[in-house]
Amino acid sequence: MSALQDNQVLIGAMEEDDLCAVVTGPARHAGVKVDAELVDLIVDEARGQVGALSLVSHALLETWRRRTGASLTVAAFRATGGLRGAVSQTAERVYGELGPAEQDVAKGVFLRLTMPGDGTEDTRRRASRAELQASPQGRRTAKVLDTLIAARLVVAEENTVTIAHEALIRGWPRLRTWLEEDRERLHAHRRLAEAATEWDQHGRDQAFLYRGTRLANWHDHPAEALNDLERDFLDAGHRREAAESAGRRRRTRLTLTVLVATTVVVSALAGVAVLQGRQAREQRDVALSRQLAAEARAELELNPGRGLALARRAYGLWPTVEAESVLRQGIVEDHLLATAPGLGRATGVAFSPDDSRLAACSTDGLVRVWSWLSGRMSAGPPTVLRGHRGQALSPKFSPDGRRLAVPGTDETIRIWDLSGGAKRITLTGHDGPVWNVAFSPDGRRLASAGKDGTVRLWDTGGTGDPEVLRGHEGDSTTVAFSPNGRVLASAGHDSTIRLWDLKERGEPRVLRGHAAAIKNVAFSPDGRLLASVSIDGTARVWQTEGNMPPVVLYGHEGSVEGLAFSHDGHRLATTSDDSTIRLWSPTGAGDPLVLRGHERVVWGAAFSADGTRLVSAGDDGTVRVWDPRGMGQVSVLRGHEGEAWVAAFGPDGRRVFSGGVDGTLRSWDWSAGTHRVLNRHEDEVVGLAVSRDGRRVASAGRDGTIQVADAEAGAKPVVLRGHEDTVWNAAFSPDGRWLASAGGDATLRIWDLTGATVPLIRWADADQIRYVAFSPDGRQMATGGQDGTVRMWDAHRDLPPLVLRGHQGLVWAVAFSPDGRRLASAGTDGTVRIWPASGQGAPLVLRGHQSMVWSVAFSPDGRWVAGTGHDGTARIWRTDAAAPPITVGGFATTVESIEFSRDGKLLTTAHGDGTVRLWRCTACEPVNDVLARVDRRLSGE
Repeated sequence: MSALQDNQVLIGAMEEDDLCAVVTGPARHAGVKVDAELVDLIVDEARGQVGALSLVSHALLETWRRRTGASLTVAAFRATGGLRGAVSQTAERVYGELGPAEQDVAKGVFLRLTMPGDGTEDTRRRASRAELQASPQGRRTAKVLDTLIAARLVVAEENTVTIAHEALIRGWPRLRTWLEEDRERLHAHRRLAEAATEWDQHGRDQAFLYRGTRLANWHDHPAEALNDLERDFLDAGHRREAAESAGRRRRTRLTLTVLVATTVVVSALAGVAVLQGRQAREQRDVALSRQLAAEARAELELNPGRGLALARRAYGLWPTVEAESVLRQGIVEDHLLATAPGLGRATGVAFSPDDSRLAACSTDGLVRVWSWLSGRMSAGPPTVLRGHRGQALSPKFSPDGRRLAVPGTDETIRIWDLSGGAKRITLTGHDGPVWNVAFSPDGRRLASAGKDGTVRLWDTGGTGDPEVLRGHEGDSTTVAFSPNGRVLASAGHDSTIRLWDLKERGEPRVLRGHAAAIKNVAFSPDGRLLASVSIDGTARVWQTEGNMPPVVLYGHEGSVEGLAFSHDGHRLATTSDDSTIRLWSPTGAGDPLVLRGHERVVWGAAFSADGTRLVSAGDDGTVRVWDPRGMGQVSVLRGHEGEAWVAAFGPDGRRVFSGGVDGTLRSWDWSAGTHRVLNRHEDEVVGLAVSRDGRRVASAGRDGTIQVADAEAGAKPVVLRGHEDTVWNAAFSPDGRWLASAGGDATLRIWDLTGATVPLIRWADADQIRYVAFSPDGRQMATGGQDGTVRMWDAHRDLPPLVLRGHQGLVWAVAFSPDGRRLASAGTDGTVRIWPASGQGAPLVLRGHQSMVWSVAFSPDGRWVAGTGHDGTARIWRTDAAAPPITVGGFATTVESIEFSRDGKLLTTAHGDGTVRLWRCTACEPVNDVLARVDRRLSGE
């Protein structure tokens, strides 16, 4: 021992030369080539890290598994998640391959092998195999341990095991979620294990047993989470308490004759005990419901389907506010409609142009074709097309939908005639795998891209030799024809896109910008845009004419593999090895809608022709069907040139009015799909109001005027002048006689629309009044302004206003509740505040928006209040309970205003992309309707 103590040597981080040798030496011995860039990347990530060798080893193993031939590449290394992400990605993959029972065991193993920190980092813990396997699940635990050891997630040393890498604890989201679910319970379990061990080491002396509250706390703990020693320890404690209880009962029987007189009292106490027992059970169920709700909210970020199922369990256990809130949010987040499993590894999908067929390819070389009807895959088995001797990749339908072309790693392209009228055509010529193909718009030619670096143009009848286009350095990975067929786009590992003019010929135009290999390209349906995706983690949208720089879309946390435009060109779907699909506006505005559910890489996606469905193919062996639209989307109205600032319903809900940057006030009959322009301002329309009878619409503009238009007859609007600056907003009184307007000149003006009196003017102390609203009885008006105050005015008498203070910064909007007893305000401080209209009492402060809130509206029944803001979301709060809001995002543009229809069935929002959208808040339905909707979704109906 003395020798050991006096001769210790601290080993620091490896030098760069040593790291290079670690990476290249074993590979050279095995005859495997390592890209120089990969060596530099690994050394850079491992530099200065003590204990990095095990992470390097693991990442290299995973890279080897994804190798291309005899080469280890940067792309394969990045696909593993990198030095720190590889072990997390491996853990998620191994966990996903386990069955449900094995997954529960694996969770228990990882939690036992982790020492939760108390104000410090969580760390690894060493445990004996006996501790882990001493349970009824012992054999299953041993099997799971062997799986984890084989995957190098757990290491075994003689009779003990421990987690292989601290990085797994810090970097694996699922383990982090487990640890955060009930950290106090984990600490308690560690104390239990230590107490049981101490009891065993002292000859199982009763003096070391738990009793009282410490024992009762473990009464309802699942037995399968404990090992044999821990169960014996608790059972011994229960037996001791039972023996003590039995002794007490014996003493009680001896004294019963003395206590007859107290029977009534004892009965009353027993009743209290029963009541207390019932209350204890209720408290337990409430606590468990809240715990499950917390787990469900965390799971919504990873897999919304599983999160929704957890939320349903939480609500079924006890209908807590937390459970109901996450249940409603789950309705918003879960867009998955159906899953077709069993494809091994699905590599690509495609819809036929008429939406009658859906094709999917897989690494087993098979092509499966389903019938597609009414937004669903056929219930029967698919038609299976065979022929490829390697992986089948990226299916493409011909423009008439009769033929299906599929490239493969067997160096061939195979074209099937799905009408059965011709034999399969096999095209050969590429020297290596063929990665992608595309039909020309007339269907007469087929372009292909291959590992040999060439792009080839074939006659789809299979006659003649192909035309060969050369220029890419390294693999050519993808091709796409422009809609007019004149331009062919290709891209490759050299990070360039080449645009070949098939009419004029000559040298191609070269687009540069990506920092790594490009995986896919696609033209927008109108041919004005070209989108590309790359392993550099970005998607880029290029204008096909001119030299404008591309729009760069950031958000994926890994390589971007596939992309697809919707048929109207307004949405762009991208897929990634981060297991997500993201739906963007091609302009890059706003945040994308993120679809989660795949367990591994998502290789490709395709929109149905009507845009109501998106189908994806993933490395987890599934084809998944999604609703790519926002929650409850009914209609998207397009016509404004530039941003639409405001939208409002007519009384019947069939008509919607909107105004925007183009200075127009528009009337939409959304059910008929028609609209007309009611009037035009000389500058932007920034506010509007609809009279209660729907016959008049007032628009407020930056030109300093209010125009009151006839919504029915289309007569020339009445123009009200007087403001000396922008008129931000207008509001009709309930009887329609008066119109209030709020101006940038710090005045509130009340106009008599009969013309009988001159306008009344109220001066504010602020620099400007931003918004005005009438109370439902027409007796009061509320305004919000620059000074952060909300002011309540008498509508007809010149009295000082009641001033409500609380917002920090400008108040953008105000709205009365339908009963007039509450007033909501929205401000730059990111809050919505609900005030008593009497001015007595503090406001209810609603938080959630990440930046300023500039629109607010009550539902007609007053149960909900909605806000929109700078963060691109709509958030909807309950007004009767303190609960998180329902957050509706993924509009891929800004959300400028929001309003409920007068029957409460629809909402309308105005957006920065010029659209006006109508949607149902299905998550706002009565809770029984929400439960029925969730049950249908979980059952796959």
